[in-house]
Amino acid sequence: MCGINAVINGKPSDAVRMAHATRNRGMVVHTYHHELNGQTFDVAFNYLPITGEKNIEYPVKIGTFRFWLNGYISNYKELQEDYELGNICGTDTEVMAQLLTIGILQEQVDKYVKMLNGFFSILIYDEENGEHWTFTDRHGIKKLYRYEHGISSEIKGLQALYDIKPTQDCISNWRSTLGIITEDSGYEDVFVVPSVWHKEIYKYTDITYYEAKLELSRLLHQAFERNKAPGLRTGVLLSGGIDSGILAKYMQPDYCFSMDYEDDFYSEIGNIKLNTQGIHYTIICNRQLADTYAPLAAQCLDELKAGSCYTNYALTELASKFCRVIYSGAGADELFKGYTHRYDKPVEEVAHRSGCTIESHLPMIGYTDMTHAQYDAAYLKGILIVEDRIGGAHAVETRYPFLDNDLVDFVRSLPDEFLENKKILKDVCGLHPDVVNGKKRGFSNPYYTNLEWADYVLKQKGIKV
Repeated sequence: MCGINAVINGKPSDAVRMAHATRNRGMVVHTYHHELNGQTFDVAFNYLPITGEKNIEYPVKIGTFRFWLNGYISNYKELQEDYELGNICGTDTEVMAQLLTIGILQEQVDKYVKMLNGFFSILIYDEENGEHWTFTDRHGIKKLYRYEHGISSEIKGLQALYDIKPTQDCISNWRSTLGIITEDSGYEDVFVVPSVWHKEIYKYTDITYYEAKLELSRLLHQAFERNKAPGLRTGVLLSGGIDSGILAKYMQPDYCFSMDYEDDFYSEIGNIKLNTQGIHYTIICNRQLADTYAPLAAQCLDELKAGSCYTNYALTELASKFCRVIYSGAGADELFKGYTHRYDKPVEEVAHRSGCTIESHLPMIGYTDMTHAQYDAAYLKGILIVEDRIGGAHAVETRYPFLDNDLVDFVRSLPDEFLENKKILKDVCGLHPDVVNGKKRGFSNPYYTNLEWADYVLKQKGIKV
Protein backbone atom coordinates (compact mmCIF):
# COMPACT_ATOMS: atom_id res chain seq x y z
CA MET A 1 0.00 0.00 0.00
CA CYS A 2 1.37 3.38 -0.98
CA GLY A 3 0.26 6.92 -1.76
CA ILE A 4 0.75 8.84 -5.01
CA ASN A 5 1.00 12.63 -4.84
CA ALA A 6 1.99 14.76 -7.83
CA VAL A 7 2.00 18.44 -8.80
CA ILE A 8 2.37 19.83 -12.30
CA ASN A 9 4.10 23.22 -12.56
CA GLY A 10 4.25 23.60 -8.81
CA LYS A 11 7.07 23.37 -6.28
CA PRO A 12 8.74 20.21 -4.96
CA SER A 13 7.57 21.22 -1.49
CA ASP A 14 3.94 21.13 -2.71
CA ALA A 15 4.14 17.42 -3.46
CA VAL A 16 5.84 16.79 -0.11
CA ARG A 17 3.04 18.64 1.71
CA MET A 18 0.54 16.36 -0.01
CA ALA A 19 2.53 13.27 0.96
CA HIS A 20 2.63 14.45 4.56
CA ALA A 21 -1.18 14.61 4.53
CA THR A 22 -1.31 10.99 3.29
CA ARG A 23 1.54 9.75 5.52
CA ASN A 24 -0.68 6.96 6.86
CA ARG A 25 0.05 5.27 3.53
CA GLY A 26 3.74 5.04 4.27
CA MET A 27 6.28 7.15 6.04
CA VAL A 28 9.09 6.49 3.60
CA VAL A 29 8.68 9.26 1.04
CA HIS A 30 10.36 9.02 -2.35
CA THR A 31 10.54 12.36 -4.13
CA TYR A 32 10.98 13.07 -7.83
CA HIS A 33 11.51 16.32 -9.73
CA HIS A 34 11.79 16.89 -13.46
CA GLU A 35 11.93 20.02 -15.59
CA LEU A 36 11.29 20.16 -19.33
CA ASN A 37 10.95 23.32 -21.41
CA GLY A 38 10.07 25.39 -18.35
CA GLN A 39 7.45 22.88 -17.14
CA THR A 40 7.92 20.95 -13.88
CA PHE A 41 6.62 17.59 -12.67
CA ASP A 42 7.00 16.72 -8.99
CA VAL A 43 6.03 13.50 -7.21
CA ALA A 44 6.15 12.60 -3.51
CA PHE A 45 5.44 8.92 -2.97
CA ASN A 46 4.37 7.37 0.32
CA TYR A 47 5.93 3.94 0.38
CA LEU A 48 4.87 1.10 2.66
CA PRO A 49 6.21 -2.27 1.44
CA ILE A 50 3.73 -5.05 2.18
CA THR A 51 5.00 -8.11 0.36
CA GLY A 52 8.33 -8.46 2.11
CA GLU A 53 10.17 -8.35 -1.20
CA LYS A 54 13.06 -6.00 -1.83
CA ASN A 55 12.53 -2.31 -1.28
CA ILE A 56 11.98 -0.72 -4.68
CA GLU A 57 13.61 2.56 -5.53
CA TYR A 58 10.92 4.85 -6.94
CA PRO A 59 10.31 5.80 -9.60
CA VAL A 60 10.87 2.59 -11.52
CA LYS A 61 12.78 3.58 -14.66
CA ILE A 62 12.46 2.11 -18.15
CA GLY A 63 13.98 4.27 -20.86
CA THR A 64 12.42 7.72 -20.55
CA PHE A 65 9.39 6.41 -18.66
CA ARG A 66 8.96 6.67 -14.89
CA PHE A 67 6.42 4.53 -12.98
CA TRP A 68 4.69 4.65 -9.58
CA LEU A 69 2.31 1.94 -8.31
CA ASN A 70 -0.10 2.02 -5.38
CA GLY A 71 -1.69 -1.34 -4.68
CA TYR A 72 -1.11 -4.90 -5.78
CA ILE A 73 -1.10 -6.68 -9.15
CA SER A 74 -2.40 -10.14 -8.33
CA ASN A 75 -1.53 -11.81 -11.67
CA TYR A 76 1.94 -10.33 -12.15
CA LYS A 77 3.69 -13.73 -12.05
CA GLU A 78 1.44 -15.00 -14.84
CA LEU A 79 2.11 -11.86 -16.90
CA GLN A 80 5.84 -12.14 -16.30
CA GLU A 81 5.79 -15.69 -17.69
CA ASP A 82 3.37 -14.98 -20.56
CA TYR A 83 5.40 -12.00 -21.83
CA GLU A 84 8.80 -13.54 -20.99
CA LEU A 85 9.81 -10.70 -18.72
CA GLY A 86 12.62 -12.75 -17.25
CA ASN A 87 15.27 -10.06 -17.20
CA ILE A 88 13.82 -8.32 -14.13
CA CYS A 89 13.59 -9.13 -10.44
CA GLY A 90 9.91 -9.81 -10.74
CA THR A 91 8.05 -7.67 -8.24
CA ASP A 92 4.54 -6.65 -9.29
CA THR A 93 5.74 -3.06 -9.79
CA GLU A 94 8.53 -4.07 -12.13
CA VAL A 95 6.32 -6.41 -14.14
CA MET A 96 3.68 -3.67 -14.45
CA ALA A 97 6.29 -1.19 -15.65
CA GLN A 98 7.69 -3.57 -18.27
CA LEU A 99 4.24 -4.51 -19.54
CA LEU A 100 2.89 -0.97 -19.78
CA THR A 101 6.07 0.17 -21.54
CA ILE A 102 5.17 -2.30 -24.28
CA GLY A 103 1.66 -0.85 -24.34
CA ILE A 104 2.85 2.76 -24.60
CA LEU A 105 5.29 1.97 -27.39
CA GLN A 106 2.53 0.17 -29.26
CA GLU A 107 0.12 3.05 -28.57
CA GLN A 108 -2.22 0.55 -26.90
CA VAL A 109 -1.58 1.23 -23.24
CA ASP A 110 -5.28 0.88 -22.29
CA LYS A 111 -5.25 -2.67 -23.71
CA TYR A 112 -2.30 -3.60 -21.51
CA VAL A 113 -3.75 -1.98 -18.40
CA LYS A 114 -6.78 -4.27 -18.80
CA MET A 115 -4.43 -7.25 -18.47
CA LEU A 116 -3.62 -6.19 -14.90
CA ASN A 117 -5.61 -7.99 -12.22
CA GLY A 118 -5.90 -6.67 -8.71
CA PHE A 119 -6.39 -3.30 -7.07
CA PHE A 120 -4.10 -0.45 -8.04
CA SER A 121 -3.52 3.09 -9.16
CA ILE A 122 -0.68 3.91 -11.52
CA LEU A 123 1.14 7.10 -12.47
CA ILE A 124 3.46 7.19 -15.50
CA TYR A 125 5.62 10.10 -16.66
CA ASP A 126 7.61 10.40 -19.87
CA GLU A 127 10.71 12.57 -19.40
CA GLU A 128 11.16 12.91 -23.16
CA ASN A 129 7.98 14.90 -23.87
CA GLY A 130 6.52 15.69 -20.44
CA GLU A 131 3.41 13.55 -21.00
CA HIS A 132 1.86 11.65 -18.10
CA TRP A 133 -0.78 8.93 -17.70
CA THR A 134 -2.95 7.86 -14.77
CA PHE A 135 -4.82 4.57 -14.39
CA THR A 136 -6.91 2.86 -11.72
CA ASP A 137 -8.17 -0.68 -11.27
CA ARG A 138 -11.41 -2.01 -12.68
CA HIS A 139 -13.50 -1.29 -9.59
CA GLY A 140 -11.90 1.99 -8.57
CA ILE A 141 -10.63 0.55 -5.28
CA LYS A 142 -7.35 2.48 -5.41
CA LYS A 143 -8.58 5.84 -6.57
CA LEU A 144 -6.69 8.82 -7.93
CA TYR A 145 -8.10 12.35 -7.62
CA ARG A 146 -7.20 15.40 -9.71
CA TYR A 147 -7.73 19.07 -8.94
CA GLU A 148 -6.16 21.86 -10.99
CA HIS A 149 -2.48 20.85 -11.10
CA GLY A 150 -2.57 18.26 -8.30
CA ILE A 151 -2.97 14.46 -8.31
CA SER A 152 -3.39 12.43 -5.11
CA SER A 153 -4.48 9.03 -3.80
CA GLU A 154 -6.76 10.76 -1.30
CA ILE A 155 -8.77 13.96 -1.25
CA LYS A 156 -6.96 15.05 1.90
CA GLY A 157 -3.76 15.08 -0.16
CA LEU A 158 -5.32 17.71 -2.42
CA GLN A 159 -6.68 19.55 0.59
CA ALA A 160 -3.11 20.08 1.76
CA LEU A 161 -2.73 22.50 -1.17
CA TYR A 162 -6.21 23.60 -2.16
CA ASP A 163 -9.35 24.82 -0.42
CA ILE A 164 -11.81 22.23 -1.71
CA LYS A 165 -15.14 21.42 -0.14
CA PRO A 166 -18.02 19.07 -0.94
CA THR A 167 -20.78 20.39 -3.17
CA GLN A 168 -24.28 21.01 -1.86
CA ASP A 169 -25.55 18.23 -4.11
CA CYS A 170 -23.03 15.88 -2.51
CA ILE A 171 -24.15 16.87 0.99
CA SER A 172 -27.82 16.40 0.09
CA ASN A 173 -27.13 13.02 -1.49
CA TRP A 174 -25.10 11.99 1.55
CA ARG A 175 -27.93 12.86 3.92
CA SER A 176 -30.54 11.05 1.84
CA THR A 177 -28.65 7.95 0.68
CA LEU A 178 -25.29 7.93 2.48
CA GLY A 179 -23.81 8.75 -0.89
CA ILE A 180 -23.83 5.32 -2.44
CA ILE A 181 -25.00 6.02 -5.97
CA THR A 182 -22.71 8.51 -7.73
CA GLU A 183 -19.25 7.99 -9.14
CA ASP A 184 -18.11 11.61 -8.89
CA SER A 185 -15.96 12.74 -5.96
CA GLY A 186 -18.62 15.05 -4.57
CA TYR A 187 -16.11 17.90 -4.36
CA GLU A 188 -16.25 20.91 -6.64
CA ASP A 189 -13.99 20.40 -9.67
CA VAL A 190 -12.27 17.35 -8.13
CA PHE A 191 -12.02 14.74 -10.86
CA VAL A 192 -11.89 10.99 -10.20
CA VAL A 193 -9.61 9.16 -12.64
CA PRO A 194 -11.91 6.67 -14.44
CA SER A 195 -11.25 3.01 -15.06
CA VAL A 196 -10.49 1.94 -18.64
CA TRP A 197 -12.54 -1.26 -18.31
CA HIS A 198 -15.70 -1.64 -20.33
CA LYS A 199 -18.94 -2.34 -18.52
CA GLU A 200 -20.84 -4.51 -20.95
CA ILE A 201 -22.38 -7.64 -19.51
CA TYR A 202 -22.62 -10.72 -21.73
CA LYS A 203 -24.79 -13.75 -20.99
CA TYR A 204 -24.06 -17.36 -21.79
CA THR A 205 -26.86 -19.10 -23.62
CA ASP A 206 -25.60 -22.66 -23.71
CA ILE A 207 -23.85 -23.35 -20.40
CA THR A 208 -25.38 -25.89 -18.05
CA TYR A 209 -25.64 -25.36 -14.33
CA TYR A 210 -23.25 -28.26 -13.72
CA GLU A 211 -20.66 -26.77 -16.12
CA ALA A 212 -21.05 -23.39 -14.47
CA LYS A 213 -20.39 -24.86 -11.02
CA LEU A 214 -17.20 -26.55 -12.20
CA GLU A 215 -15.89 -23.39 -13.84
CA LEU A 216 -16.87 -21.23 -10.88
CA SER A 217 -15.02 -23.53 -8.50
CA ARG A 218 -11.91 -23.32 -10.68
CA LEU A 219 -12.02 -19.53 -10.94
CA LEU A 220 -12.63 -19.08 -7.21
CA HIS A 221 -9.56 -21.14 -6.38
CA GLN A 222 -7.54 -19.22 -8.98
CA ALA A 223 -8.64 -15.91 -7.45
CA PHE A 224 -7.79 -17.14 -3.95
CA GLU A 225 -4.30 -18.23 -4.99
CA ARG A 226 -3.64 -14.92 -6.77
CA ASN A 227 -4.52 -12.92 -3.68
CA LYS A 228 -2.69 -14.92 -1.03
CA ALA A 229 0.27 -13.29 0.67
CA PRO A 230 2.81 -16.07 1.36
CA GLY A 231 5.19 -15.39 4.20
CA LEU A 232 3.01 -12.65 5.70
CA ARG A 233 0.54 -12.78 8.55
CA THR A 234 -2.96 -12.40 7.16
CA GLY A 235 -6.45 -12.03 8.52
CA VAL A 236 -10.15 -11.97 7.64
CA LEU A 237 -12.83 -9.68 9.00
CA LEU A 238 -15.22 -12.50 9.77
CA SER A 239 -18.99 -12.35 10.03
CA GLY A 240 -21.32 -15.33 10.29
CA GLY A 241 -22.11 -15.16 6.59
CA ILE A 242 -21.05 -16.93 3.43
CA ASP A 243 -18.56 -14.50 1.86
CA SER A 244 -16.13 -14.03 4.73
CA GLY A 245 -16.69 -17.69 5.69
CA ILE A 246 -15.42 -18.78 2.26
CA LEU A 247 -12.34 -16.60 2.68
CA ALA A 248 -11.68 -17.96 6.16
CA LYS A 249 -11.86 -21.52 4.79
CA TYR A 250 -9.88 -21.16 1.57
CA MET A 251 -7.47 -18.25 2.14
CA GLN A 252 -6.10 -19.97 5.28
CA PRO A 253 -5.63 -16.76 7.29
CA ASP A 254 -3.59 -16.67 10.46
CA TYR A 255 -6.29 -14.67 12.23
CA CYS A 256 -10.01 -13.99 12.13
CA PHE A 257 -11.51 -10.83 13.60
CA SER A 258 -15.19 -10.61 14.44
CA MET A 259 -17.71 -8.23 15.95
CA ASP A 260 -20.24 -9.43 18.50
CA TYR A 261 -22.99 -7.32 20.03
CA GLU A 262 -24.49 -6.74 23.45
CA ASP A 263 -27.89 -6.93 21.79
CA ASP A 264 -28.61 -10.54 20.73
CA PHE A 265 -30.65 -9.19 17.81
CA TYR A 266 -27.43 -8.32 15.98
CA SER A 267 -25.28 -11.22 17.17
CA GLU A 268 -24.02 -13.87 14.74
CA ILE A 269 -21.61 -15.49 17.16
CA GLY A 270 -23.05 -18.98 16.62
CA ASN A 271 -22.36 -18.98 12.88
CA ILE A 272 -19.10 -17.08 13.35
CA LYS A 273 -17.75 -19.98 15.40
CA LEU A 274 -18.61 -22.33 12.52
CA ASN A 275 -16.50 -20.17 10.14
CA THR A 276 -13.51 -19.49 12.38
CA GLN A 277 -10.01 -20.42 11.19
CA GLY A 278 -6.66 -19.66 12.79
CA ILE A 279 -6.54 -17.48 15.91
CA HIS A 280 -9.85 -15.74 16.56
CA TYR A 281 -10.43 -12.37 18.22
CA THR A 282 -13.84 -10.88 18.97
CA ILE A 283 -14.77 -7.30 19.87
CA ILE A 284 -18.03 -6.50 21.64
CA CYS A 285 -19.91 -3.61 20.07
CA ASN A 286 -21.54 -1.36 22.65
CA ARG A 287 -22.24 2.32 23.13
CA GLN A 288 -18.73 2.96 24.41
CA LEU A 289 -17.17 1.42 21.31
CA ALA A 290 -19.43 3.48 19.06
CA ASP A 291 -18.51 6.71 20.89
CA THR A 292 -14.80 5.86 20.72
CA TYR A 293 -14.55 4.92 17.08
CA ALA A 294 -17.25 7.01 15.41
CA PRO A 295 -15.11 10.20 15.21
CA LEU A 296 -12.12 8.24 13.91
CA ALA A 297 -14.21 6.49 11.25
CA ALA A 298 -15.82 9.78 10.25
CA GLN A 299 -12.42 11.30 9.50
CA CYS A 300 -11.66 8.43 7.10
CA LEU A 301 -14.54 9.39 4.83
CA ASP A 302 -12.88 11.97 2.63
CA GLU A 303 -15.47 11.04 0.04
CA LEU A 304 -18.95 11.06 1.52
CA LYS A 305 -19.84 7.52 0.51
CA ALA A 306 -21.24 4.34 2.11
CA GLY A 307 -22.52 3.94 5.62
CA SER A 308 -21.60 4.02 9.29
CA CYS A 309 -18.28 2.21 9.49
CA TYR A 310 -17.09 2.53 13.07
CA THR A 311 -17.34 -1.26 13.60
CA ASN A 312 -15.13 -1.84 10.54
CA TYR A 313 -12.70 0.76 11.87
CA ALA A 314 -12.46 -0.95 15.26
CA LEU A 315 -11.88 -4.38 13.72
CA THR A 316 -9.27 -3.09 11.27
CA GLU A 317 -7.42 -1.36 14.09
CA LEU A 318 -7.32 -4.67 15.96
CA ALA A 319 -6.23 -6.55 12.82
CA SER A 320 -3.40 -4.07 12.19
CA LYS A 321 -1.73 -5.17 15.43
CA PHE A 322 -1.25 -8.67 13.97
CA CYS A 323 -1.50 -8.50 10.16
CA ARG A 324 -0.17 -6.59 7.17
CA VAL A 325 -2.81 -8.01 4.81
CA ILE A 326 -6.53 -8.64 5.41
CA TYR A 327 -9.01 -10.28 3.03
CA SER A 328 -12.40 -8.76 2.32
CA GLY A 329 -15.52 -10.48 0.96
CA ALA A 330 -16.67 -7.25 -0.73
CA GLY A 331 -18.17 -7.85 -4.15
CA ALA A 332 -19.66 -11.29 -3.57
CA ASP A 333 -23.12 -9.96 -2.72
CA GLU A 334 -23.12 -7.78 -5.81
CA LEU A 335 -21.84 -10.51 -8.12
CA PHE A 336 -24.11 -13.26 -6.86
CA LYS A 337 -27.26 -11.21 -6.23
CA GLY A 338 -27.16 -11.55 -2.49
CA TYR A 339 -29.29 -8.51 -1.79
CA THR A 340 -32.58 -10.04 -2.82
CA HIS A 341 -34.59 -7.27 -1.16
CA ARG A 342 -33.29 -4.87 -3.78
CA TYR A 343 -34.76 -6.83 -6.67
CA ASP A 344 -38.41 -6.86 -5.67
CA LYS A 345 -38.94 -3.20 -6.53
CA PRO A 346 -39.20 -1.48 -9.89
CA VAL A 347 -36.05 0.30 -11.00
CA GLU A 348 -37.86 3.61 -10.75
CA GLU A 349 -38.62 2.97 -7.09
CA VAL A 350 -35.01 2.00 -6.41
CA ALA A 351 -33.93 5.30 -7.88
CA HIS A 352 -36.55 7.18 -5.89
CA ARG A 353 -35.48 5.54 -2.62
CA SER A 354 -31.93 6.60 -3.48
CA GLY A 355 -32.99 10.22 -3.60
CA CYS A 356 -32.27 10.68 -7.26
CA THR A 357 -33.71 10.57 -10.71
CA ILE A 358 -32.57 7.91 -13.10
CA GLU A 359 -31.72 10.50 -15.74
CA SER A 360 -29.47 12.57 -13.50
CA HIS A 361 -27.46 9.66 -12.16
CA LEU A 362 -27.03 7.41 -15.18
CA PRO A 363 -24.11 9.41 -16.61
CA MET A 364 -22.32 9.21 -13.26
CA ILE A 365 -22.66 5.45 -13.18
CA GLY A 366 -21.75 5.09 -16.86
CA TYR A 367 -24.68 3.05 -18.10
CA THR A 368 -27.39 3.77 -20.62
CA ASP A 369 -29.98 2.18 -18.36
CA MET A 370 -30.06 1.14 -14.73
CA THR A 371 -30.57 -2.48 -13.75
CA HIS A 372 -30.57 -3.73 -10.21
CA ALA A 373 -27.19 -5.35 -10.75
CA GLN A 374 -25.80 -2.03 -11.86
CA TYR A 375 -27.31 -0.35 -8.83
CA ASP A 376 -25.48 -2.91 -6.70
CA ALA A 377 -22.25 -2.05 -8.51
CA ALA A 378 -22.72 1.60 -7.65
CA TYR A 379 -23.37 0.64 -4.02
CA LEU A 380 -20.22 -1.47 -3.98
CA LYS A 381 -18.07 1.48 -4.99
CA GLY A 382 -19.01 3.27 -1.79
CA ILE A 383 -18.08 0.24 0.31
CA LEU A 384 -14.72 -0.11 -1.44
CA ILE A 385 -13.87 3.53 -0.81
CA VAL A 386 -14.55 3.10 2.90
CA GLU A 387 -12.55 -0.12 3.21
CA ASP A 388 -9.59 1.38 1.35
CA ARG A 389 -9.60 4.47 3.56
CA ILE A 390 -9.92 2.48 6.79
CA GLY A 391 -7.15 0.10 5.70
CA GLY A 392 -5.01 3.08 4.74
CA ALA A 393 -5.57 4.69 8.15
CA HIS A 394 -4.01 1.60 9.76
CA ALA A 395 -1.29 0.86 7.19
CA VAL A 396 -3.06 -2.38 6.28
CA GLU A 397 -3.53 -3.69 2.74
CA THR A 398 -7.01 -5.04 2.01
CA ARG A 399 -7.36 -7.60 -0.79
CA TYR A 400 -10.58 -8.54 -2.58
CA PRO A 401 -10.48 -12.09 -4.03
CA PHE A 402 -14.12 -11.96 -5.22
CA LEU A 403 -13.26 -9.01 -7.48
CA ASP A 404 -10.71 -10.92 -9.53
CA ASN A 405 -11.23 -9.90 -13.15
CA ASP A 406 -11.59 -13.42 -14.56
CA LEU A 407 -14.06 -14.35 -11.84
CA VAL A 408 -16.10 -11.17 -12.35
CA ASP A 409 -16.28 -11.66 -16.12
CA PHE A 410 -17.48 -15.23 -15.74
CA VAL A 411 -20.11 -14.59 -13.07
CA ARG A 412 -21.50 -11.60 -14.96
CA SER A 413 -22.01 -13.84 -17.96
CA LEU A 414 -24.16 -16.39 -16.12
CA PRO A 415 -27.95 -16.56 -16.38
CA ASP A 416 -29.74 -14.75 -13.57
CA GLU A 417 -31.41 -17.95 -12.36
CA PHE A 418 -27.95 -19.36 -11.49
CA LEU A 419 -27.19 -16.34 -9.32
CA GLU A 420 -30.38 -15.42 -7.50
CA ASN A 421 -29.76 -15.28 -3.75
CA LYS A 422 -26.22 -16.66 -4.25
CA LYS A 423 -27.56 -20.02 -5.44
CA ILE A 424 -24.47 -21.17 -7.33
CA LEU A 425 -22.03 -19.81 -4.76
CA LYS A 426 -23.85 -21.63 -1.97
CA ASP A 427 -23.66 -24.86 -3.97
CA VAL A 428 -19.86 -24.73 -4.36
CA CYS A 429 -18.75 -23.06 -1.12
CA GLY A 430 -18.53 -26.17 1.08
CA LEU A 431 -19.59 -24.33 4.25
CA HIS A 432 -21.68 -25.59 7.15
CA PRO A 433 -25.43 -25.75 6.27
CA ASP A 434 -26.29 -23.38 9.15
CA VAL A 435 -24.05 -20.75 7.53
CA VAL A 436 -25.34 -21.37 4.02
CA ASN A 437 -28.97 -21.16 5.10
CA GLY A 438 -28.55 -18.47 7.75
CA LYS A 439 -30.21 -15.06 7.72
CA LYS A 440 -28.23 -12.42 5.87
CA ARG A 441 -26.86 -9.72 8.18
CA GLY A 442 -23.39 -8.30 7.43
CA PHE A 443 -21.59 -6.03 9.87
CA SER A 444 -24.34 -4.21 11.73
CA ASN A 445 -23.88 -0.64 12.95
CA PRO A 446 -26.34 0.08 15.76
CA TYR A 447 -26.60 3.36 17.69
CA TYR A 448 -26.93 5.56 14.59
CA THR A 449 -29.68 5.84 12.03
CA ASN A 450 -28.51 6.66 8.52
CA LEU A 451 -29.44 10.34 8.88
CA GLU A 452 -27.85 10.55 12.34
CA TRP A 453 -24.62 9.11 10.97
CA ALA A 454 -24.67 11.38 7.93
CA ASP A 455 -25.07 14.50 10.07
CA TYR A 456 -22.51 13.26 12.59
CA VAL A 457 -19.87 12.91 9.86
CA LEU A 458 -20.64 16.39 8.52
CA LYS A 459 -20.31 17.84 12.01
CA GLN A 460 -16.98 16.08 12.55
CA LYS A 461 -15.70 17.64 9.34
CA GLY A 462 -17.02 21.10 10.19
CA ILE A 463 -19.44 21.09 7.25
CA LYS A 464 -22.68 22.97 7.80
CA VAL A 465 -25.89 21.43 6.53
